[in-house]
Amino acid sequence: HPNVYEREEEFSLDRKTGQLQLKLIEFIQNDVCARTLLLSLKDRQIVVLEAILGSSDFREALAEVLFNHFEIASLLFCPSHAAALYPLGISSALVVDIGMKETTIVPVVQNYVVLKSWSAVSMATEAVHQRLKEDLLK
Repeated sequence: HPNVYEREEEFSLDRKTGQLQLKLIEFIQNDVCARTLLLSLKDRQIVVLEAILGSSDFREALAEVLFNHFEIASLLFCPSHAAALYPLGISSALVVDIGMKETTIVPVVQNYVVLKSWSAVSMATEAVHQRLKEDLLK
């Protein structure tokens, strides 16, 4: 599934030129709607799981594109670390997100991400893959 936030740097053009919006429209239309979802976004309710350190300019541009171009009904931006708690039915926890290149540990209290207390280490899945590869090649 396409992840807009993984490609945020590609979309980080100046909003005033309109290039960011055009790139987002192209990405959503071609990658998300045409290849993945196979549906129209018009009148849909959308939930976007956002990175805790995502830029507000990017979030505003994405909202602008979704409402004005794709005519969605509603939009909710939810921090991904807080969203991890919803299926568990709890509102507070220490969330450990093990990614490919880094692991982040983020406290969530009453559904609010506590940014002052987050931590990251560069040990993640990639290191485990590398170690398994080395062990298998021995």
